[in-house]
Amino acid sequence: SIGDLVQLQDLGLSSNGLRGPIPSSVGNLLKLQYLSLLSNWLTGIPSSIGNLVQLRSLALSSNRLIGRVPSSIGNLGQLQLLDLSSNQLTGSIPSSIGNLTQVQNLALFSNHLAGSVPSSIGNMAQLQYLQLYSNQLTGSIPSSIGNLTQLRYLTLFSNQLTGSIPSSIGSMAQLLDLDSASNLLTGSVPSSIGDLVQLQFLFLFSNQLTSSIPSWIGNLVQLQFLYLSSNHLTGTIPSSIGNLVQMQYLFLPINHLTGAIPPSIGNLVQLYNLQVYSNHLEGRIPSSIANLVQLQDLYLYSNQLTGSIPSTVWQLPSLRSMFLFENNLNGTLSRAMCQQHGLTGLYLGVNSFHGDIPSCIDRLSRLTALDLSGNQFTAN
Repeated sequence: SIGDLVQLQDLGLSSNGLRGPIPSSVGNLLKLQYLSLLSNWLTGIPSSIGNLVQLRSLALSSNRLIGRVPSSIGNLGQLQLLDLSSNQLTGSIPSSIGNLTQVQNLALFSNHLAGSVPSSIGNMAQLQYLQLYSNQLTGSIPSSIGNLTQLRYLTLFSNQLTGSIPSSIGSMAQLLDLDSASNLLTGSVPSSIGDLVQLQFLFLFSNQLTSSIPSWIGNLVQLQFLYLSSNHLTGTIPSSIGNLVQMQYLFLPINHLTGAIPPSIGNLVQLYNLQVYSNHLEGRIPSSIANLVQLQDLYLYSNQLTGSIPSTVWQLPSLRSMFLFENNLNGTLSRAMCQQHGLTGLYLGVNSFHGDIPSCIDRLSRLTALDLSGNQFTAN
C-alpha cells in the first residue's frame, strides 16, 4: 500500500480520477513534506494525517471530501500551505488550527463549514491568505484576527457572520483585500480601517451596516474597488472620496444616502463604473463627471437628482451605458448626445425632460436599449 513508501518526501497524485477515502496508511509516511491530491474524487481525510509532522504543503482542494476537518491537523507544525477548498466538508473549524503558526495560506473556502471562526486563528502569525468564504460560518469575526499582521488577503464573504467588524482589523497594515460581503454584519465601519493604507479592494456589500460613509475613506489612496452596496448607510458621500484616484469601481447603491454627489468625484480619472443608484441623492449631476475619461457605465437611477444633464457628460469618450431614470431631471436633450457613438444603453425614463428628441439620435448605431418614457418630449 501507499503507506509502505516510508522514505517518500513528495507525493503528487493530482487530477487522476482517484476515488474513495484517503487511506489511513498515508499516516505512515513520516518523511512526507509535500502532499498534493487535488482535483480527484476523494471522499475523506483520515485523522492519521496528523502524523505527518514534516509536512509543509497539504493540497486536497477540488475533491468530494466529506466529514469534519480532523483536529489532528493541528499537529502539522511545519505546514505552510493548507488547502482544503472546494469540497463538502462539514462541522466547525477545529481550534487546533491555531497551532499551525507557520501556515501562510489557509484555504477552506467553498465547503459547508459551520460554527464560528475560532479565536485561535489569531495565533497563525505568518498568514498572508485567509480564505474562508462560501461556507455557513456564524458568530462574530474574532478580534484576535488583528494579530495577523502579515495578512494580505482576508476573504470571508458568503457566510452568515454577525456582529460588528472588529476594530482590531486596522492592525493588518499589509492588507490588500478585505472582503466580508454577503454576511449579516451590523454596526458602523470601524475607523481603524482607515489605517489600512495599502488596501486595494474593500467589499462590504450585502450586510446590515449602518452609520455614514466615513470621511477617513479618503485615506485609502490605493483603493481600486469599493463596494458598500445593499446596506443601511445614511448621510452624504464625503468629498474625501475624491482622494481615491486609483479607484476603478465605486459601488454605493441600495442604501439611504442623501445630499449631492460631491464634485470631487471628478478626480477619479481611473473610474470604469460608477453606481450610486437607489439612494436619496439630490442636487445636480456634477459637471466634473466629464473628467472621468475611462468611465464606461454610469448608474444614477432611482434618486432625486434635479437639473439638466451637463452637456460635458456627452463628451465622455468611453461611455457605454447611462442609467438616469426615476429622478427629477429636466431640460432638453443636447445634440451633443449624438457624439456618443459607443453608447449601447440610454435610460432616461420617468424624469421631466422636454422639447424635441434630437433627430441625430439615429447616429447612435450601437444603441440596443433606449428608454425615454415618462417624460414631456414633443414630436419631431
